[in-house]
Amino acid sequence: MSLLASEHLVRRSSSRHRAPIQGGTGAGVVAVLAAVLAASACSSGSSSDAADASARVPTPSPTPAVTVDQPGYRFTLPAGLRFQAPRGAWQEGPGNWPDIDTAGFAAVFAPDLSSAIALGRRPTARGADLDSWISAMTRSRTIVYPDVMCRPPVSTSTRLDSERAQVRVLLCPGVGPGAGIRLILAVHRGYGYAATCANLEAADSASFTEQCLEWLSTFRFAG
Repeated sequence: MSLLASEHLVRRSSSRHRAPIQGGTGAGVVAVLAAVLAASACSSGSSSDAADASARVPTPSPTPAVTVDQPGYRFTLPAGLRFQAPRGAWQEGPGNWPDIDTAGFAAVFAPDLSSAIALGRRPTARGADLDSWISAMTRSRTIVYPDVMCRPPVSTSTRLDSERAQVRVLLCPGVGPGAGIRLILAVHRGYGYAATCANLEAADSASFTEQCLEWLSTFRFAG
């Protein structure tokens, strides 16, 4: 396993206590990006361990990029990125913040391990709009990242496909000096959606917000 993966696994494991989903690493946020892909390069003493590692590594998307269909949305992968379908359902409560190793989130990986996209959704309360859903998810700490990982967010308005959305800019010095997240939240037909862009090195740059929104410009709600 690479030094990068080992360093971040150690740094993250002490602050994240929920059990990993099947096939996940439990490392959290940006760290799992390196850990999942580096797993395929680690030597193993047993064939079962090697098979398990192989099953966790998403397959590269072909060039040109392809569109994946998931419950509630379609998304065209940027060319060359890797895709992993979600497992389980996104639950409410602390420890279930939007992340590529959180149950219910699909993951898209950059081939150089520096960036990742996570996409997930969960049902809203009856009649909830974006503001009330965000308030509820904030109170339950479902969309709140631990202070040891990321600073409190700065929020602005944007759009996700046809819906009004909120983008939260988070810097994550607990992961790395330049690490951070852009979290986009929207509500569509009884579901709350969360999309994140995470970066190990350039997330303190305003241009990363533009890059994230460009990546997500192909996101379309289904129906």
